Formats: sequence, C-alpha cells, structure tokens
Amino acid sequence: MGQAVSIYGLSRRGRAPLFIGIAILIVGVGLFAVSLAPTLRGAACGVLGRVGIDRVTPGCAAAARARLAIAAGQAAVVRNSHRAALAHFRAAVAAAPDSADAQLARGETAEILGEYGEARAAYGRARALSGSFEATLGEGELAARIGDVETAVRLLATATPPRRRSATFAFFGGAATMISCAADQWPDPSALWRECVPATRRAGHRFFIASRNAAAQIAFRSLVEDGQRERALAYARDHGWLALSSDWCGGESAFDFETTGALAVLAHPDRAGCAAEHGIRAADLGRVRMARFLLQHALATPLDPSIRARVEHTLRYGLPEHDVPKLAESLYRTASRLDWVYRQPTEEIGVCHKVIAADPRLSWPYHVIGRDHMLRGDHRGALPWLEKALEVGPRDLKALYNYAVTLEWLDRREEAIAAYQKVLAVEPDNAKVHASLGMAFDRLGRHDQARQQMELALQLDPRQREARDYFNHQFGRDARGGPTAFTAR
Repeated sequence: MGQAVSIYGLSRRGRAPLFIGIAILIVGVGLFAVSLAPTLRGAACGVLGRVGIDRVTPGCAAAARARLAIAAGQAAVVRNSHRAALAHFRAAVAAAPDSADAQLARGETAEILGEYGEARAAYGRARALSGSFEATLGEGELAARIGDVETAVRLLATATPPRRRSATFAFFGGAATMISCAADQWPDPSALWRECVPATRRAGHRFFIASRNAAAQIAFRSLVEDGQRERALAYARDHGWLALSSDWCGGESAFDFETTGALAVLAHPDRAGCAAEHGIRAADLGRVRMARFLLQHALATPLDPSIRARVEHTLRYGLPEHDVPKLAESLYRTASRLDWVYRQPTEEIGVCHKVIAADPRLSWPYHVIGRDHMLRGDHRGALPWLEKALEVGPRDLKALYNYAVTLEWLDRREEAIAAYQKVLAVEPDNAKVHASLGMAFDRLGRHDQARQQMELALQLDPRQREARDYFNHQFGRDARGGPTAFTAR
C-alpha cells in the first residue's frame, strides 16, 4: 500500500541520494553563477566559500586565493606593516581583479603610503565593481587631494553614506557626550536630565549631520582652496548649510574646523574672527591653502592684538612664501602621517622625495630628511639637507633651529649660536631655544651668558627641562621642589 513519506521520515539510505542531489544542484547553480557577471560571481563564490568548496570550484579558486591574500593584508595592517599589506592586496587583485574588496583595500593602503596613482586606479575599479560609498568617497577624496577639483566634486556628489551608518555615528557621538556630561554633573540627578539629555540630543544631531555631509565637506573645501569662492558659497547654500547657523563663529558646529572657518568667512566675512584660530590650526597640520585663505581673511576682521600677532607670525613664518601645488601639500601631509600616526620613518622619507619632485621650492621635506639624519646620529649627513631647506625657505624657523643643533654637534658652536640668535630674533619667548643657546654658551665656557639664557628659559617656562637640569647640576636640586632662576636662589 503506497504512502506519502516526508523527508524527515526517510531512512538513512533514502536520505543520502536526496542530499547528494541537493549538493549537486547547489554546485551546479554555483558553476552557472560564476560564469556570469562579476558581482554575481562574487556572491556565488562567497556562498560556496562558506561550505568550503570554493577552492576546487572552477571560477572560484582565484576568489579563494584573493580572500586569503586580503586576510593576510589585513593582518599586516594590524601589525602596522603597510608595505607588506600592500603586497598582499596586490596579490589579491592579481588573483581576482573583479574583487571590489581587494581593490578597495589596495586603494586605501596605497594612499597611506603615498602611492596616489595606484590608489586612484584601485578606487576607480572598486567603484565600478560595487558602487559602494567607501570606494566612491576614496576616489573622490583622492581626486581632491591631488587638485582634480572637478572630478572630486562630481564623484563626491554621489557619495552618500547609508543612513544606518550615519545613525550609528550619531549614536556613539551622543553616547560619548552623555558619558562626559554625566561625569561632570554627577551626582545631581536633576542636572543629568536638565543638562546632559539636551546636550546628548544636540550632539547626536550634529554627528548625524556631519556623517551625511562628510563627502560634501571635502568637495566644498576643494572649491574654496581652488579659489572658486562664489561657487563654494552656492554649494553650501544648495546643501542647506547656511540655514544651520547664522553665526559660524559662535555655538556648536556639525562640521570640521576647516569647513566651519571657511563658512564663517564666506557667509559673514565681517564676523569671521574665529578664522584666525582655525587658520593657525590648519597651518600646524600642513594645510597650506586653507590656512592662508583663513588667516588672510582673519586679518581683515577686528582681532585682539595678541591674536593678530599670532596670525601675522603664522603667515610669515609658519607657511611657505609661495603657492604650494595641491599635490605637494597632500604628499607632505601623507609623509607626516606616516611618521606621527604610523611610526614608519623610512616610508616618510620616501614620500618626502616625492614632495620635492612635486615642489622643489618647499622647504619642509628637506627639513624632514635632515631631521631624520639627526635622529639617527648622522649630523654630517643632516647638514646639506638643512642647508637646502634654508636655501629655499629662509623663514623656516624649525629648519633653522635644527640647523643650529646640527652645527653644535659638529663643534661649530659659534655658528650655532648665531643661528639660535636668529630664531630668537623672531621668537623671543621661545624657552626651548633660550635653553639651547644657554647650553651652547656653556660649552664654550661663556658661563655668565649661559646662566642668563637659562634664567630666561625658566622665566618663560618653569618646566623647561634643559634649564632645570642645568641649574640642578650647577647648584644642586632646589629643596623647594625644583630649580629656579639663579637670581632667585
């Protein structure tokens, strides 16, 4: 008597052919899919990879090798070995040129190392394959960094992050604000509700807006730095930014400091005094074009005399005298990040040579290479690089100071003293330089002059270590807790 039997009622002998048939069907579908478009092939290979048969499936073996290479590259990034990581990502791309993940990883790492041409090609391929926000943002931002403004604006207009990403960004930004506020207001419960809840809500909103406009800010700054000020203002108006605030120098801004400063200058130039602090900060970060734009406009507004003096000093001594090409500026900032963020001085020096090729008149990369020789104890090798830095940038005070230090190490102390004094003629309140000059005098046996410089150093900065050590050595440690100037003992 026949009877319908469910799959769960089959015997083991009856189940085996069924499972084999299902497996064959899955593999068959996978084989068909991997012969199709790259995106479908990638998805199919991903499914087959989960069951461990992608390496033996035609069309997927390359994707499997690429996945292993990507994993190796990511591990190298964690170890802070970006050059090794790039080699792994290149191998991944060679194995699977249609892997958007491999192309994106290659682009990000190549950009970190200053390999801009390779990075741009990889970002472009990743964008063509996936159209992802990360790939579009990467390609657009890199276009902005090398001065291709029109391409940057066009690409960044399409780089909108997923709302979930922005919401997550807003959540963590708000949470951080709540934690900070609660620490200040504890243990007053009413203050938590009265102060912290509104602050958290405002912070979350700011972070959400910042995330939604991350790409647009890059495009806006590119227009500003390119001199297209009217177009930049229209761009900000079209994005609704001007309605967010009537005073960009007051209150809390959803945008980064450069965008905020530029909006202040463009939206209400007569009330853009905050451009001074933003410009000085941009100069410290090597953002030459934005810093010059903000500082020059700050001088046209009413400023406190001390702030005006800082602005004028930064324009004269903190920035190059000439207009630096955008490529050179970006490469220099990449070199700086390789040193200060990633602690890879060898890679930093390699990028500095690219900066010199892009702009031989910029003193900063020569100074960095000279400083690298100094840190390795090769002061004789440092000297020609520092001399070149001062030749192309005679106002580069950092290079002048390290030039003086190098001369001192080479027993050319009279020349070193003259160089220190040149720095102090511009920065008379620099405690570090006074202390260095004092040590140079001391080594020449000019002890009265040495003591005078050390006293000045401590008056300017009571924590100045070199001066403190000098007086400790001369007179013994001060029982009041530390050394003071000689005349106060």
